[in-house]
Parts: sequence; structure tokens; C-alpha cells
Amino acid sequence: MSRSITNYWKTFIRYLALHLQSGMEYQRAFWLQVAGMMLNNGAFVVFWKVIYAKFGQSFAASGIAFSEVMLIWALASSSFGFCFAFLAGARELSSYIYTGKLDVYLLYPKNPLYLVAISKSQTSAWGDLAYGYILYFLFVPVTAWSLITFTIMVVLSGIFMASVMVMANSLSFLWGNAEDFAQTLLGGLVMFGIYPERIFSTEMKFLLFSVIPVGFLIYLPVRAILHFNPWLMILLLATNAAMVGLAWLTFRLGLSRYESGNLFVATR
Repeated sequence: MSRSITNYWKTFIRYLALHLQSGMEYQRAFWLQVAGMMLNNGAFVVFWKVIYAKFGQSFAASGIAFSEVMLIWALASSSFGFCFAFLAGARELSSYIYTGKLDVYLLYPKNPLYLVAISKSQTSAWGDLAYGYILYFLFVPVTAWSLITFTIMVVLSGIFMASVMVMANSLSFLWGNAEDFAQTLLGGLVMFGIYPERIFSTEMKFLLFSVIPVGFLIYLPVRAILHFNPWLMILLLATNAAMVGLAWLTFRLGLSRYESGNLFVATR
């Protein structure tokens, strides 16, 4: 068991090294993409500054502090960055299925879903990952414990997002191409995940904890960072484990219907 975990970890490190080497082949382009994403995200800080300057009293009456909004943005940005810097293959799974490129990963002895997930890295996602931490240090009261909690939530939310992407893209086994559906779902996660939970109605919150699971992706992790609760942490760990399990089950069930594309391709 320990040897298997070690092997999977070594595989992850090797893929990560390859992604970084690939990105660094054109260092200027790599850093421009990272910086561009950070500048793009930075525009929203200005937006919220203007909003709070005009409607700050209304937000204060609702109990929504500016630091909380920035924490939501920090977590959303860094978790998105974590997902697509380290597990971007989950987003590409649909194209692997309908083009037959999944064949390559089925030849290896390791878990094919794991290999697909770590096979891609989105360069701009490193900017998202760094930007979230910059926001956190600039606008949120920082302690050693809160920083550790924030980092744990970034990892959990990133894995949660990747699991959702796997489940959505695995529908390609049935539909032929579920890429548009998966991208729409990702857009919903991002769109609703950057606004405070309190602005939504009860009916909308139900949807955001079920159909579009932003509640488990952002809202509950934010609560855990602001007010640490061991039971909430256990709930988040259990939910994350369940999502990973569902993602794997969805993939395996779909795989039983998969027909090889008969492609002869190689991965780096």
C-alpha cells in the first residue's frame, strides 16, 4: 500500500516537472500568461472597492465585510488555480473520450483517471493560484493557523472542482461529447463562487448546495477558515472523499461503454 502511494506520488512529481519544463521553454510567454491572469483578476478588486465605496453600509447591515468578500475571491482563485495547474486533465477528459485519446492511458498499469487528471497543466492557472494567496495576505487577517486552514481548503476545493469536472466530462461516454455541458457547469461554479453566500435566497442556496455544488466548493470552506470547527472540517473531508469516489465510479461505469478510437499517439 505504502509503495503504491509512493509510486503515484513519484508519477505526479514527474508529470509536474514535465509541465514546468514545457512552460519554461518559452519563459517570457509563461510569465506573461501568469502575470496577465493576475492583472485580469486584480480588476475585480477595484470593482469591489467601488461597490463598497457606494454601498458599504448595505453590505455592513447584511454582515458582509469587505475582507470576507476578498477571502471568497482568494479561495475561489487559488482553488481554481490548484485544480488547473495540477489536475487540468480532468477538464480535457471529454475530448480524450470522444477522440479516442483515452486509449493511451488505458495501456498503463496505474489508475487511468489519475493519469488523465495529471496529464495537463494550464499555464495561466499558476497566476490564479498565486493571486489568491496575494489577496489573502493583503486583505484577510492572517495567522499561522488560518494560513494552514486556507491552504488545506485550497487543496480540498481544487480536488472537489476536478471531481466535478470528471463527473461532467464522463457523460461523454453516454452522449458522445459532453464538453459543452462540463464547461457550462464550470462557468456556473466560477460565477456563483465569487459572491457571498448571504446575498442568495433560500431557494437559490438549495441549488448551490446540490445542482451547482458551490456550497461545498466555496461557502463551507470559507466558514471553516473564518471560524474553525472540527466538525465542519470532518464534513468537508467526507464530502471531498465522497466526490472523489463518485467521480471514479462515474468514470469506471462509463469506461465499460468506451469503444477504442484505435489511435496510435504518444504522451510526453
